[in-house]
Amino acid sequence: MHLLLTSHIGGHCHAGNEILPEPLLAENGFLDKLKTLWPDDARCLMIASDPDDGKLNDLHAQVFEESFRISGLSGSWDIWDDRTDYTKDRMREYDFVLLLGGHVPTQNHFFQRIHLREKLEGYGGIVCGISAGTMNCADTVYAMPELPGEAVDPEYIRFCRGLGLTNYQIIPHYQYLQHVTLDGMPMIQEIARGDSQGRAFLLLPDGSYLYSHQGMDTLYGEGYVLENGFIRQITKPGECRIIQGKEG
Repeated sequence: MHLLLTSHIGGHCHAGNEILPEPLLAENGFLDKLKTLWPDDARCLMIASDPDDGKLNDLHAQVFEESFRISGLSGSWDIWDDRTDYTKDRMREYDFVLLLGGHVPTQNHFFQRIHLREKLEGYGGIVCGISAGTMNCADTVYAMPELPGEAVDPEYIRFCRGLGLTNYQIIPHYQYLQHVTLDGMPMIQEIARGDSQGRAFLLLPDGSYLYSHQGMDTLYGEGYVLENGFIRQITKPGECRIIQGKEG
């Protein structure tokens, strides 16, 4: 499997009430990396974050199909939400699986209900996570509170079983979240810092991404680690660094 874990891949913009396609991000070589892996006329499967919102899922599929096409990545697209289901064997017919962003617990419940972790075992294609999709790829997911009331809800579950595609617990949109307050608490400086005791979170700004293949993890672009309440920078903007495994 080729695994790409991101905060944001581009591919769309908002124009009033419309969502319009635009090219994927070229920052830190993301688009070039994807092009090196992409087969001709790829079969693509987009897996929703909210399985109940068929109208929005159809729109996302339409926009992403066009954005990938204008980025030089041809293919046909299918959607997996509550209107469809896929066996493990059928999933292996797809070259590319895109895990959308959204509300982490909502997507996690959907993934567990459809047994996606088991269905991805032995998958040999490309998997790309965006935001929540990236977070849910972890073996144990850190579902950082994100909606009003979640940070102060004693019954909110912050750690849950993920897809097991990576051991990294990733917090996306770091450049944005470090300035956001939820339920009266700064999301990074207080909520995530408190939850990092005895743990390490990988902080990814938009434009950075983690590429994993055959036991080697490479971080492209700016990245940080939050561990035991302390944040340290591990890569700078434009930098590329192997953070686990060795070449060769």
